[in-house]
Amino acid sequence: MGYDYFQEFLKIKEMDNGSRFWKVDLHLHSPASHFDFKNKDINEYEYVKKLIDFGYDMVAITDHATGEWIDKLKTAAKAFKNRGKGKIVILPGVEVTVNGIHLLIIFPEDKCTKDIDHFLSKIDIPPDVRGRDISHTTKSLVDVIDIAHELDGSVIGAHAHSNSGAVNGLSGQPRLDVLSRIDALEIKVDQENPDKTIKYVREDLGFSSMPFVRGSDAHDIDNLAVVPMWLRMGFCGFDALTQIKMEPYLRIKFHEPDDLLYPAILGLSTSGGIFKGTTFVFNENFNIIIGPRASGKSALIDLIRWSLDIKSLDPDGEKNLAHRIVCFLEGGHTVRLYVRGKDKRYYIIERTLDYNKDSHGKISFIQKPRILEIIEDCNEIIESNKCLSDVFELEVFGQGEVLELTKRAENQLKLIDEYIGASNLKSEEQSLLKELCDNSTCIVELKEKIEQLNQELENREPLEKRKKYLEEHLEHEIFKTHEFWQREKTFLEDVKNILNQWEEVVNSQDYYLPELNDWDIKNTPNPPTIDKAKNILNTTKDQLINYKIKQKEILDNSLIELQKLIVPWEQKFKIADDNYHNKLQELGFTNYKSLANELTKIKTKISTLNSKTLPLRNKYLEEYKCLQKERAELLEKLKHIRKQLSNKRKELAERLTNELENIKIEISEAANKETYFSFLEQLYAGSGISNRIEQLQKISNTISPQELAKLIIDRNIEEIIKLTSVTEKTAEKIVNYPSFERILELETIALDDNPRIMLKKVDEYDYTELESLSYGEKCSAILSIALLNKGKPLIIDQPEDEVDYNFVSNDIVGSICKMKDTRQLFFSTYNANIPVLGDADLVFKLKKCPGQILCKVEAQGAIEEPDIIKHLMMLEGGPEAFKKRSKKYGKTL
Repeated sequence: MGYDYFQEFLKIKEMDNGSRFWKVDLHLHSPASHFDFKNKDINEYEYVKKLIDFGYDMVAITDHATGEWIDKLKTAAKAFKNRGKGKIVILPGVEVTVNGIHLLIIFPEDKCTKDIDHFLSKIDIPPDVRGRDISHTTKSLVDVIDIAHELDGSVIGAHAHSNSGAVNGLSGQPRLDVLSRIDALEIKVDQENPDKTIKYVREDLGFSSMPFVRGSDAHDIDNLAVVPMWLRMGFCGFDALTQIKMEPYLRIKFHEPDDLLYPAILGLSTSGGIFKGTTFVFNENFNIIIGPRASGKSALIDLIRWSLDIKSLDPDGEKNLAHRIVCFLEGGHTVRLYVRGKDKRYYIIERTLDYNKDSHGKISFIQKPRILEIIEDCNEIIESNKCLSDVFELEVFGQGEVLELTKRAENQLKLIDEYIGASNLKSEEQSLLKELCDNSTCIVELKEKIEQLNQELENREPLEKRKKYLEEHLEHEIFKTHEFWQREKTFLEDVKNILNQWEEVVNSQDYYLPELNDWDIKNTPNPPTIDKAKNILNTTKDQLINYKIKQKEILDNSLIELQKLIVPWEQKFKIADDNYHNKLQELGFTNYKSLANELTKIKTKISTLNSKTLPLRNKYLEEYKCLQKERAELLEKLKHIRKQLSNKRKELAERLTNELENIKIEISEAANKETYFSFLEQLYAGSGISNRIEQLQKISNTISPQELAKLIIDRNIEEIIKLTSVTEKTAEKIVNYPSFERILELETIALDDNPRIMLKKVDEYDYTELESLSYGEKCSAILSIALLNKGKPLIIDQPEDEVDYNFVSNDIVGSICKMKDTRQLFFSTYNANIPVLGDADLVFKLKKCPGQILCKVEAQGAIEEPDIIKHLMMLEGGPEAFKKRSKKYGKTL
């Protein structure tokens, strides 16, 4: 991929990132405890190796009245370190018995056996009894403790619950004198009920700040693996014993810290720009960014939020953020965030500056964040197509953004929803809304088809009537006899035509009769015969000529007789034919064929409507019913999800009211009508409703979206007027104007819950509504909720700009202390109270490079590191903050 992401990832994991928990045992014995250590033949190297193998980071060697093995063990530890075989800090210590009470005296790591001997001499334990069970001092407990403190030692009351301990072994004023002087009490690993001792000392005896540590008191090499304790330290060393006195609740754990692996930003690097050459490594708990003006505090926060594409709550703030990013990364540089995601895997979120600027100077970024997944087992980096919000989320409040939260109820509701983990319910809600949208599309399309088919089916009744009408008239006598009249007409015309044809035949006959040739038959033998033959021929000719004349007469007479028949018939036919055509005209036709064709077409249409259109319409109606049923179920689920969300908000509001001092939260269910009213405004824009805003407000204030949708579908104008007191014309337009699709959309509109956040002011009994509070009070109230643990990293840029001073030193610090082990925090500040009283795990001191646009890290480390203390002391309220910290639990250090 070009850039070596994996090497940078490994570098970030290996770099020092402030304070963490280290595995510690402050009560170990060695062979120097001559009378009761079991493994007297073990050497110092075997001993140290055993400690390293068990994973210890620091131990205190506290043999009975001797420091004989201190130098040996320190030398062995140094040898292992030099050979790269492991690191362990050996604290010089000693266990002494004073009037039957056992004390552990532990000194800084630079002390040695000689210093232990010096202490033992000071408390009158002679050399010849050191390391033996008879090595007791005659000095008082108070004297021994004071001497230890004078020599920079820390005093722990060993096995406090036993008869040789400072709690059970003493009583009355002596016990109070000792407990007020010692630095901590030890409870042993095998103690059955350590909580009982802790409660007794802190609550019953009043030593609320008393640190409790746990020691194994191991006198056997095999018992070194007994469950130890863990101390939070910026660096492993004696200073931890100073820190636990100031933070006994935050710096000590009796069980191995849970590997919660909550989402966290591990590191940040850039290819150039304002932090060119700087790689930031962050603590997984509480990070502080300090520095003078223009040192890059806000720039670092801006780069983180821009890398994750987190917008500002304020539109102007978003515009300003864009311009700042361009300045910070001018030249198209890249920001890389190394994070542990929601799924506990490691990712790189990378974004490169690439932007457009319009004529008004508005900047729009072209590239979105790119997600790379780190596969540690394979030393690979792969491109990920996961959604950024599924991989990693961050809550961030830039300068002035807390105030923005006070302005809109929806933003305040988001704060609450993030705390209750509403994302699952919100996701279900969005999924249901998507299903309802798809359902709406199907319903609208099906409704249009049904309406079209219904329009076609509306013609069925008129067609049936027309069919019946035509059929009834086609049965009329006129139409029945008309055919016979036509037959008669045709017959008569046929008769006449035949006679005419005959006449033509007769007239066309050629009656030229050939004459007999001129025969010379005078001298024939049979003249009589010849004469008779001539006579026959002549007679026949005459007869034939007479027959033709008679045929013509016959035909003429027949035609005359036929005409005599036709004339009166034609008069009757005309009357019948006129009646026939008048009837056709009455029915709207010019001829009988058209009438018959029309009837046929009507029958075909009716048949199609009955056989195809009606079944299809009925099929669609069944589908429509199923969709309506499905929609009703989806709407009920949506109602249930929203009810669940409201109930969770109410439960949280009640719980937070009990937990947050001086803050009261109430949730008014479905009381926020803004979304509903905005939808109505958009829906009825252009509807022509008079006094539209006023009329729509009446509706949104009295009828829910679902009720209104039903009234519109039912076209119940009267009920709308009755419920809302709008005018009749308005009610008509409310019903008639919107499309069916928008009415279905109206069914899904939510009435948002309305949060009421109230603050009880100092010396006041009643709570004051957020709107009536001062600027600082408003921000303090909102920030109380923002600081709740939501399982995602939180960044706040200079909260002291927006809240009251007392809120910073009390409420903010208190919230930080409660959640710093379960949520990653980033605060940019110029007020020392937040890092000092909040016990910051990692502090960055930034500075601007003279004459350059670059900023760099001047110093970084845990709060107890001297260089960091120096810079914190220079902040606003620095010295006072450290004084408060030293007196935090009523103890002056």
